[in-house]
Amino acid sequence: MNYTATIRAVLQLKGQAPFQLSGLAVYETLARIDASVTRCLQDHAHPLLEKIQTLTRRRHKWDEDYRDIHRRQEFVLGLASIFDVPLTSQGWYTQTGVEVAQEVEQFLDGLSALKIVCPDDAPFIDHIIRRTQDWTPGLFFCYENPAIPRTNNDLEQYNGTLKRHQRRVTGRKETADYITRHGPYVVFFDPHESADQVLARFRQVSAKEFRQERELFIVAQACQRRIRSFRRDSDGFLHRTESLWCHGTS
Repeated sequence: MNYTATIRAVLQLKGQAPFQLSGLAVYETLARIDASVTRCLQDHAHPLLEKIQTLTRRRHKWDEDYRDIHRRQEFVLGLASIFDVPLTSQGWYTQTGVEVAQEVEQFLDGLSALKIVCPDDAPFIDHIIRRTQDWTPGLFFCYENPAIPRTNNDLEQYNGTLKRHQRRVTGRKETADYITRHGPYVVFFDPHESADQVLARFRQVSAKEFRQERELFIVAQACQRRIRSFRRDSDGFLHRTESLWCHGTS
């Protein structure tokens, strides 16, 4: 039955904190299901529909919480919309960093004034203002230089892909050691690239630049080997280090 599928779908709803909260989405979806079931029951009754209606109406226990959280989410969404500046066809933002900063300042001033009208929201508003001001020094450079990403969402998605691939290869849940071991060089690995694509990228790098980067990579790897050596045998590692120190090497 379609309505039982909708309940299963509600249980699988996901949000996108801090902008789209899953709890609010669940509440609103249950409200829509409740309204639809009510219309069906007005046509003719059915025991299963009545049970589904009873289930969806349990949301009323959280009516007040929903209103409070929904109102506060709107504060966050209002601020986020200011930062979401559209791009021109040439890839430049339609507003400068100064213009965006001015809009943000005006929005925060408006939020601060709301504390008189909504005293219960005052701590939440203060938190938004404080965190935004803490981040302000680095929030507006991207609008002057499109090469600077506005968010790190793409990087987070890439990291997720990288971790999933490493888990499939090793069977291990933790991937932090792999990323730490290879450091910044891990970003050059893309499991979806073909050999031809890798070679095409290599051809863009001069032999001199390649040798310089390779030396840096060797140094980085040597550091990670020392770290692993210390983890495996800390006493032995310290003893060898003391011996090297005494002989004038490091």
